[in-house]
Amino acid sequence: MKALCITGADNTTLADIAAPFYQAGMKRPKPLQRESTIDFARWHQQVNGTLANNQPMGKLWENMATDLILANLESDCWGWYEADSVYALDFWAELEPNIHFLLVCTRPEQELADKMAHTQPDAEAHRWLEQWHQRHQTMLDFYLKNPERCILVDAVDARQHLNGQLALAHEHWQLPLDAAPVEDHEPGEQSTQAEQPGSHLASLIVRELIKNSKKDITGLYAEMQAAQYPFNQDDTAEPASSQLMNWLRADIDAPMLQKLLTDFHTLHSTASQSQRLLTLQHDQSAEAERLAQELKQQLTEGKDENELLLLQLHQVQEELESTFLAKQELEQKLKDAKTQGASATRVKELEQALQQSQQANHQAQAAPQQIQQQKTEAEAAHKQLEDAQQENELLLLQLHQVQEELEHYFLEHQNRQKEITELQQKLDRFKRQGNSVYSAAQVSETDSGQVNWVLNDAQLGGEEWPQLHIKGQSSLTRTELTVNTGEPGTPWTLSTQTEGKNLTNAQWALAEALPKALQCTLEHAPLSPRQKKRWHKALEKLQHHLNAQPPRLVYKAVRLKREQVNPDYEHLWLTLEQPSFNQTHLDSWSFRISCAGITPNEFGNQPKLEFPDQEAQLLESWFQESQDHFGNKLELRFALPNAMDMGVWKRLDPKDQNLLKALVQQLPAILADLEQQGRRLERPWEDWQKLIADIQRIHTAKTAK
Repeated sequence: MKALCITGADNTTLADIAAPFYQAGMKRPKPLQRESTIDFARWHQQVNGTLANNQPMGKLWENMATDLILANLESDCWGWYEADSVYALDFWAELEPNIHFLLVCTRPEQELADKMAHTQPDAEAHRWLEQWHQRHQTMLDFYLKNPERCILVDAVDARQHLNGQLALAHEHWQLPLDAAPVEDHEPGEQSTQAEQPGSHLASLIVRELIKNSKKDITGLYAEMQAAQYPFNQDDTAEPASSQLMNWLRADIDAPMLQKLLTDFHTLHSTASQSQRLLTLQHDQSAEAERLAQELKQQLTEGKDENELLLLQLHQVQEELESTFLAKQELEQKLKDAKTQGASATRVKELEQALQQSQQANHQAQAAPQQIQQQKTEAEAAHKQLEDAQQENELLLLQLHQVQEELEHYFLEHQNRQKEITELQQKLDRFKRQGNSVYSAAQVSETDSGQVNWVLNDAQLGGEEWPQLHIKGQSSLTRTELTVNTGEPGTPWTLSTQTEGKNLTNAQWALAEALPKALQCTLEHAPLSPRQKKRWHKALEKLQHHLNAQPPRLVYKAVRLKREQVNPDYEHLWLTLEQPSFNQTHLDSWSFRISCAGITPNEFGNQPKLEFPDQEAQLLESWFQESQDHFGNKLELRFALPNAMDMGVWKRLDPKDQNLLKALVQQLPAILADLEQQGRRLERPWEDWQKLIADIQRIHTAKTAK
């Protein structure tokens, strides 16, 4: 699962930039269906104020954000665009490591000019500029903390290069998208306004407002421009962002720095499956709790209804007693009237009243039975509700137990995955350290005394070889091994006269491990005791010869992280994969080849080697010598024709000096590896090779003893 957050500009601009991603297969985010629909837009509206003021959003909205992520967990690639996501960048980055961020920068003069066109600028202009500054400072700070997960783009450039920004995101994060062509926006009115907003008078007003702002608008924009990705433009045309800065700040001469962009690791699919199970359990638990609340409400209503029936029963009983007394009174009056010889009319009235009283009495007598029946039915319903509530409470208990067990197994799964990763890393280190592993070894001797080895499924020198064929010849003065790996460049020869600098990285890594591996095969080899002893000594002598060679920097691959091109400074940021030097083995190590003091007509007068502060460092005596926007670094500076910063050199211990000697010696091969990968640079490869040649020449002259 990979996700993309697009933010920074207004939602209309973001919709244009997000459109090619959705057309290429990125899924739109699924909302949450609660009492009302909760989507990313509504979530940001609720928390934006608290996040902008650095206040906690509350547990409810944190859980809502988690549920939004879980709702989209099954999508291979999904994403959203939202202007208000700017102030939630740190939250999203910490919540889910698989979210990447496309940060869209707007141009301050264009944004201010657009707002001024709809209202009076006097009262609002400074507030708008402060909002622009706060929003872009937040994006820049986040970018510097998370360069591997971010791409900064200019809003105008991005809308004019929709295909370019789609390909850029795919290249950096390997998003599973179909890079189908998308129609780019033509640089029309909007682009023109970005270069010179409004009329000449409006342009002067905007320029003065920006320059007189309490915030350093031009300085921040220069940093943002340095960090933005430069889309490919016509070589004869000046980029729109450069035109903007020429208009915005004629007095800023500081070089603009671009920021580091690297790959990011994806989450294991098994962890995603566990999270989906947690989501299902969470939904079941919520439904059970809702049912419990409904049952409790029905119980309360049943109790109230029962009490009302009891009250009605008491009232009917009172009415029954009253009716019975009235009936007796009427019967007595009728009896007296007949005795006293009352008129027929009076007797008839009394008989009718008595009849009505008897009917009322019958009805009153029937009412308690009806009420009692209703009471019985209510009590039965109440009993059913109580049973249902007990059953629901048991279900809730079981669900909570399932949740605890699921969380336990999920944590166990994570621990197992961590152990697997650690074991894999140990195995990789074991391979790189030259330890020999092979499934079978065949040793034979020819009539001429030559010994042949065949190693199957061998893991030597950090590489895996299906089969290695080695032919060995030994004399009193020379031991020679002819190695055939089946790869291009084989067979090749390893002997007691071989110099390490004449071997490739892969050959040298194999050479260091081979003598010891072959010695291990001699114990069970079908050779005479005399031959075994002779070859033990020969291989030991070869191992001593290799150990006596100058330490060599060995690496599995080289990768170009970033090429930075500024008006007076350029660098190539390189990463060596699985480097090793003098028994030190790392997963990766980075350094930069750079040049300062560049002019339009001259390159290479001030070359440098830069070693940034990094978690895994080959330089054991590394120290902070300088600092830039990327962080602390150690610089080894040179200057043509023959100057070198010997103060920095002398502060390094001998082991690190040997490391740098090996690095300088191998720089041409490192650049050749990059060129063979088909990487294209803004500056010709020949210029960088000449720069390295000057570094080698000066370094050799200054460090020779």
